[in-house]
Amino acid sequence: MMQNATPPIPSDDDLLAIGSAELKRILPLSRSTLYSRLKTGELPIVRLGKRVFLRRGDVLAYVAARVK
Repeated sequence: MMQNATPPIPSDDDLLAIGSAELKRILPLSRSTLYSRLKTGELPIVRLGKRVFLRRGDVLAYVAARVK
């Protein structure tokens, strides 16, 4: 018998594995602005090998700081 498993509650430390197109839907920035924010550290990244990730909490904090 299978039980209904509740999905885990996301943590702010969870890494987002999404592409730039998906990220642009969350953050309505142009591609060049998005990459500029990543390069300057305004949106901190986590590198695992050649892959680049963002922490969920960092994205939420970035959005919250800009919402009025």
